[in-house]
Amino acid sequence: MDKNNGFNLIIPAAGAATRLRPLSSGTSKVMVRVNGKPCLDYIIEAVNGSVDEIIVVDGEYSDIREYCAVKHPKVRFANQPSFDGPRDAISIGMNALSNPLKPVVVWLGDAIILEKNMPLGTNFLLTKEVDNQSAWCMWDGTKYYNKPEKPIPNATALVGLYSFSEGMRAKQAFNQSKDYDISGALELYGNFSQIITKEYIKALMLSNFVEMAEIIGIHGQTILHIPKKNLYKLHKSMRIAKLHAKCRNPTE
Repeated sequence: MDKNNGFNLIIPAAGAATRLRPLSSGTSKVMVRVNGKPCLDYIIEAVNGSVDEIIVVDGEYSDIREYCAVKHPKVRFANQPSFDGPRDAISIGMNALSNPLKPVVVWLGDAIILEKNMPLGTNFLLTKEVDNQSAWCMWDGTKYYNKPEKPIPNATALVGLYSFSEGMRAKQAFNQSKDYDISGALELYGNFSQIITKEYIKALMLSNFVEMAEIIGIHGQTILHIPKKNLYKLHKSMRIAKLHAKCRNPTE
């Protein structure tokens, strides 16, 4: 990642890992372990040394706070008492910043992004080319399309990383918009440049393609184990060869 100093980081993380139940009962989405560590760690490690303030917006579970108290004690928290969508979560996080004038990066808690040298703290949206646009918020550089029924020409999918050079303007945009999704707030904010990534994994989408990984339950925790050789391949289409899903004994 780019080591520019002076931006804040908001991690919306109120979602529960419902798609992986019963293995993930009582678990926040960002605490699902991928290759031995929570999704949250991938984000915090990626910006280590580059960020001034980190706000995690959590929900009904206390597991993220308990984990960060030991592993990431400088992380601060804001709570989304009811899950009213990503725009509301981001607004709550921005309102909790001690200095909202600084550039701000919003990184969704279930997005593992392996892209290097991103200009964090500048105006850009991270996107990805996808085959099925109907499952994504699409952007053609000027307009946003939430889960379009028909393909949008020259559009790419927003993958969960949004960077704003003007923190206060971003805060005002997310507070002014009352939409469930974030596209209205992005339109209010203004123009962005685009980075198309090939290094992206939507971690909780793995539950739709469980053949990609071993799902291991250990003492009520959920661990997705992705063979290292596949970790950098999953971003291509979120599909791999038709392998059978398997659950194995973690002591083997």
